This record gives sequence, structure tokens and C-alpha cells, in this order.
Amino acid sequence: MRLFYLLALGLMFTACNDMDDDNGETTTTNPNRGGDSTSLVAVIDSLHAAFKAKSLEQMNAHFAEHGTFVGTDPNEFWTRQQLNDYLAVAFKSTTDSYNYTVSKRVTRLSDNGKSGIVIDQFTLPFSPNLPIRSIAYAEHKNGKWSIRMFSWNFIANNSDVDKLNAAIKPTAQAEKPKDTTKVPDAYTEMIR
Repeated sequence: MRLFYLLALGLMFTACNDMDDDNGETTTTNPNRGGDSTSLVAVIDSLHAAFKAKSLEQMNAHFAEHGTFVGTDPNEFWTRQQLNDYLAVAFKSTTDSYNYTVSKRVTRLSDNGKSGIVIDQFTLPFSPNLPIRSIAYAEHKNGKWSIRMFSWNFIANNSDVDKLNAAIKPTAQAEKPKDTTKVPDAYTEMIR
């Protein structure tokens, strides 16, 4: 389990190491490392379009069957089926809007061009003061990109962390993720 967290942390720091200040524009860095990232970016754009359209079928076309999906809540570690079950309920809401524009993008391809990371940043209508950063890890096999890991993360300015911690009830901070015994297995499968 500790190895998983170290790998995930290393992956995020490596992917984020040269992100510029947010200037309101979508940017792609290192687009030619390992090849052309155009097809990977097209998959991620299609995924965002499917999310906005509340289309599970279109989202699943990009998600690996045995992928790992992590939500914004500490308890949200999902298989693809668990994510589908969650989103099927969420997408029934007629009041929630998933209309957003990606304001920042960082794309990284492996040296061989067979895997890549796309980090997108955006603000959802129901959370205008706390942006979302999504992180996708995808592999290219048999002529197709497949998203093996996707994570949605609320992000706050460092200067706001004290205010957020003061606003959150202590019992909520002490909660532990449920069923964490399955998390390492999913990631072991992902990195094979």
C-alpha cells in the first residue's frame, strides 16, 4: 500500500513539475515527447464531452474495464462498475450542471508514446470557488487509448488551506477511506 502511494505521489509531482501559473488558457506541454499526443488529447476531450452530456456509454468507451477511478471524496475509490453505479445516480439529477471549460491542460507522453498523462483543470458550476483538477493515465494498445486511472480532485490555493481546515468538522477529517483493502489490488493490476 505504501508503495502505491509513493508511486502515485511521484507520478503527480513528475507530471506537475513545470506547470505555469493559471492564465485562463488551455496549454499542452511536451506535446512531442514520445510522439504526437493529439490522439490522447482527443480521447480526453471526448471523455469531457461525455461527462457534460451525462453519457455513461460514451465515457465507458474510454475507460479500461479494470481501471481505477478516484473521486473527490476520501471514500471514493472505484472500479469501473462502481463508478458507473455512482454516475448513473448523479446523472439523473436535473439540477446539477456539468458544463465547464478546461482552463489548463498538461499532457505528458512516455518516451515510447505508449502511455500518457493528461492533467486538466476546470471549475464546475456547483463549486465556483474550489476548482477541480482531473488526472488521467492512459495506455495505447491495439491502436486505441484506454484510460486506466482517472482521478478528480478539488484544489485550493495554499493560502486557503487554514480556512478550509477551520470550516471542516473534525469528525469529517478523521474519517478513513472505506474498503481500502481492494485499492492495492487494483493498482497492482494497473501497473502490470
